[in-house]
Amino acid sequence: MSICTARRSSSLFAVALALLLVVPPNPLSSEPLSGVVQTQQALERSNSSGKPVLLMFAAYWCGYSTAMRESIIRHPQLSRAIARFEFVDVEVGDQKQPLNKDLRKKLRLDLRTVPTFVLIDGQGEVAKVQTTDGMGSGPGTDLDPMKVVAALERLAPLQENR
Repeated sequence: MSICTARRSSSLFAVALALLLVVPPNPLSSEPLSGVVQTQQALERSNSSGKPVLLMFAAYWCGYSTAMRESIIRHPQLSRAIARFEFVDVEVGDQKQPLNKDLRKKLRLDLRTVPTFVLIDGQGEVAKVQTTDGMGSGPGTDLDPMKVVAALERLAPLQENR
């Protein structure tokens, strides 16, 4: 292999790697489970677990949504806060291929920002909505997991054992 070929190969590799890092993978290439079905399953689990149902509307192309999905897994306090709920991560897709419009219509949600948390009551109706606006550590910064934990606590205060 000549040096030119090696350089071209490494350049192509660098471009491919950059695209992978900049352009998030599109989960729409496989058919996700319907948000309506997921919400119904969460309501059924809620009936036996006693946990409230929490939906998180998010988008694969949104940096905040990606950060939130990663924080739920990696941040221990946020993971514990989410574990208090029957949690459903609802993908909204994009303008060319919107997803879960039927769930948004059923819940009468006009989402203007993602991620957005929606607390559902036992009848499957919207009880409370919490956007993630203002949950960064400063303007234009990443989401602050502790601010998200505090917002989840406001959505459904922890019930003391009686």
